[in-house]
Amino acid sequence: MMLDNKATLQSGRSTSLSVEWTLFALMLLSYVLPAGPFTAVIAALCLLLAVLSPGEVNRNAFKLAAPFLFMMIYGVAMSRGNESYDIGKDIWYISKLCLCLVLGFQLGMRTRDGERTLRFLVLFAVLTSLWSIVLYLRYGYEIADPMTGDQTATSRIPLLGVVAIPFLLEHLRHSDRRHFPAIIGALVLIGVAIILSNSRTTVLIALGLVATWAGLLATWRRAIFAVVLAVVIGFLVWPFLPAYTGGDLTITVKWRRSIEELLFTDSFDARQMLLNWRGFEAYNAQLKFNHSDIIHKFFGSGAGATVDLGQSVDMGMGMNYRFIPILHNGFYYVLIKYGLLGIVIYTVSILKFINWGRSGQINPRYFYDRLLRGVVLSIFLSTTVITGLFNKTELHGITIITAWLIGYLYMQKPTMLSNGQPSPVQSSTEAVPA
Repeated sequence: MMLDNKATLQSGRSTSLSVEWTLFALMLLSYVLPAGPFTAVIAALCLLLAVLSPGEVNRNAFKLAAPFLFMMIYGVAMSRGNESYDIGKDIWYISKLCLCLVLGFQLGMRTRDGERTLRFLVLFAVLTSLWSIVLYLRYGYEIADPMTGDQTATSRIPLLGVVAIPFLLEHLRHSDRRHFPAIIGALVLIGVAIILSNSRTTVLIALGLVATWAGLLATWRRAIFAVVLAVVIGFLVWPFLPAYTGGDLTITVKWRRSIEELLFTDSFDARQMLLNWRGFEAYNAQLKFNHSDIIHKFFGSGAGATVDLGQSVDMGMGMNYRFIPILHNGFYYVLIKYGLLGIVIYTVSILKFINWGRSGQINPRYFYDRLLRGVVLSIFLSTTVITGLFNKTELHGITIITAWLIGYLYMQKPTMLSNGQPSPVQSSTEAVPA
């Protein structure tokens, strides 16, 4: 549904609230605040913007989050017999996701200059890259809690910082030479932080963003070619990567183990079970699904559902579990709690993010369309390994920036539809062919 007229659109932006600074503050808060306080901040800001925004903007923001709210409602209805604490956590996770979507969309509808906003994203990426490099040089990859000595944090660059790469690459193509040193410097800094992150997820998302910026996902033919090329390269490189023989899991060892971790692991050997933990989780989740009746297969076992590992497993740091409420594989997380219906809703809703921000008349090579495709790909990649949009903290920023992109592109639709061309923008960066 379109906004009715430009007067409604303008009223959604006519406030003294600075979108750029608000988004930058949210980026920083998503990085430094625990999930609970961050949820309180975005809930309060959503209420404020709901009061300041016209009803049409609020209704469209609600529509963006509605599929996930529907999942929550029937998930609660199916949660009979589950632990109240686990039910509450799942309600919190999906509510937080909806708040991020609503807030990002509201801010996108208020944005006058998309390039200026993305410059703040670059600033965030540079600052967090510097900080992650400093932490790595000081502590290594794992950072011990000064009070307990437990390994409770990492020096990894936040995933949101990686989203700045396409914007920098686009500017590198079209800026004059006097800006090259600053752009290249920022790219090198972010690149070093990615390498030091020791995270396959971070590397994969970075590669995916570069691929979509280059237009490899602009059509189905290009997308199929990119996937085939990635698989071929992976199989060619895989034999040359070092096998795990004990000690630390380096990034090269992790890449070699990637295929094994995606396969089911039914071994009860403690070493194999922990080494292929994602496969072990998925194996037991599949067992739970296989033994469920047709109703639970379709609707899931509800919010708070857990997966029985078949034995108590020592996770370290005093944690010993047999029933786990969270899975690394987000698709299995959704399947167990919300069933096959949840898988369809989750997948289709994320794919529809692309259509929210564009019409059939918009050139798919338009930069913001490519950027939106890139973050959608990032969501799917992260869902396979770190629960995706249901992750407790990692995807706060990416979720908000995704909804911001949707709102920003959606806001331009009336002009785009009137003449078949992207609306005027502040910089050529916003409408340059790939």
